Amino acid sequence: MRVLVVDDERLIRQSLGAALVQEGFDASVAGSAAEAWQRFGAYRPALVLLDLKLGDDDGLALLARMRAAAPSTRFIVVTAHASPESESLVASLGALALVRKPFELDELLAIVKSAGETSA
Repeated sequence: MRVLVVDDERLIRQSLGAALVQEGFDASVAGSAAEAWQRFGAYRPALVLLDLKLGDDDGLALLARMRAAAPSTRFIVVTAHASPESESLVASLGALALVRKPFELDELLAIVKSAGETSA
């Protein structure tokens, strides 16, 4: 399964990308909304791990744009800035889950694996 990791924190995106590859996923990473949008179009991921706070754009806006472009793509939002409002918006945009930072890598990988199983 192709997974796109979008996070402006280099260590997080690189660590997640490496962990996903180690678990057998085809993973790509992006550090900004602009880079994510470009990779999204070229890479066509089945799943996107998306941070809400990106340096160049709002993650919710990017999520909405990606969902409109590819409705079958699944999303897991990963953020340190969760609020009841953002949780509601994420759910209304069809994301599978909102995972709060800091997160346990094993727990996030389990969510990703579950998303892959339900999309197969």
